[in-house]
Amino acid sequence: MKRTDFDRSWRERSEEVITGMKEWRLPHPKATFAAIASALDERLAALRARMLQDAALASAASGWTDEPEAEWPVCPECGQRLTSDKTYGRRVTSLKAFFRWATPMAELRADPSETILQLSVRSPLPEILTDEEVEKCLAAGEILRRGEKPDLRPLVLFKLLLDTGLKKVEVANLKKEHIDLTHPSDLHLYVRYPDKKDWPKERKLKLTAEWVGLYRDYLAEYAPKDAVFPWSVRKLEMSLGEVGVAAGLNKNVSFDMMRWTCAVRDYKAKMEEDAIRRKMGLSPIQWRETGSRIKKLVEEGV
Repeated sequence: MKRTDFDRSWRERSEEVITGMKEWRLPHPKATFAAIASALDERLAALRARMLQDAALASAASGWTDEPEAEWPVCPECGQRLTSDKTYGRRVTSLKAFFRWATPMAELRADPSETILQLSVRSPLPEILTDEEVEKCLAAGEILRRGEKPDLRPLVLFKLLLDTGLKKVEVANLKKEHIDLTHPSDLHLYVRYPDKKDWPKERKLKLTAEWVGLYRDYLAEYAPKDAVFPWSVRKLEMSLGEVGVAAGLNKNVSFDMMRWTCAVRDYKAKMEEDAIRRKMGLSPIQWRETGSRIKKLVEEGV
């Protein structure tokens, strides 16, 4: 999240606290000081929690949901591992639904879930690369490839993500055997997941002849044995970021940015929405929000 997004988001949430207190006061004109303080504390606690979460998500650990759960960052307030906004929202919704049923059935005096805050999720639109910035990055990748210290990896990685929109974890898990170059008219790779619960995300993606040419040169130079990119995720992030730096962009080129950039380019190229959904490995339910955000990015000409 950029600094401008922080400022806007926190200002809006601060205004919500003020508006919420004004609305609360209308039906409570004779509220005691203690009651007013309690209502205000509840709203400030929610504001503080969201600020802490925003700050944590914008740190160097951004993109943490693509990592193994054991490596997710912890909340600076309570020390528990963070969950995404959506996961938190689903858990609270389920909990409140349970107690709406359980409270009268168990003849409880009050609903225990009433004190749990249901925070609204309003994520800002993701940052993507414009067509002009994409061309600058491709040119920068060529410069890195042929510079004083030639390095083909940034260009190979950037072009792969631009064409396929793979997630960080999918790139890290990509093996040579997943790439099928047997038939020149049907160049493709298979996205594989080791865990059975993730098998619905597996898919077959087309590869461009341009990327395959880069890939063959990459194999000849680096000769990876099993994994296509036998380096740490951090090294891959740095390699990808080098493209943006070399291109002189005022943006941090990341896996997430490339995934959204790929999807927007596909949408602008008139690819069918269901084809984009399958390419991204999303379920129809996940596509509802993702698809609407892609349309909004296109409409706003981002």
